[in-house]
Amino acid sequence: MREVITIPSLKVRQFGVDFYQTTFTSRDLQKLVRFEVLSYPATEEEKKKRPKPSAINWEILEKRIGRSEAAFQRPVIRKKIKELVQYYKECQESQNLPAIPGAVIMITEKRLQFTPSGKNPNLGLLQIPEEQGILRCLDGQHRLLALSAQTEKEIEIDVPAVLFDNLDPRQTV
Repeated sequence: MREVITIPSLKVRQFGVDFYQTTFTSRDLQKLVRFEVLSYPATEEEKKKRPKPSAINWEILEKRIGRSEAAFQRPVIRKKIKELVQYYKECQESQNLPAIPGAVIMITEKRLQFTPSGKNPNLGLLQIPEEQGILRCLDGQHRLLALSAQTEKEIEIDVPAVLFDNLDPRQTV
């Protein structure tokens, strides 16, 4: 039997489309999210650039990012990731900085199983197959990549998310 991750969720319906508000652990996101950025063939100048020394292992991080002319995420901004990594580090050390409440938005092309629980049919459990890259980030890639860089250091936080399932690629534009 295939493994699944089961998470509490709120089912929301707008304009005939169902989506889910939920949270993931940062560790689960490492398993489930595939990153893909809009990319075109590199110029000769871009190929010659050497990476600057950094506390972030960019080589490992960039291996997680696919590139495609059909992707909907802009290229990664390294400065933004560095700033977020530093902020997450400060949050962990001080344990009293403001939370990171903004939800990341993700999609999957597969239909997910939602099971209502209790009297409200919109509250329930969402089952997601535990498959590498089943989810694609639509918004929040820098936050997730910064968490990915931090997860190697055993940071475990809950990440708010909005998740759309069974979307036709034309609906993501």
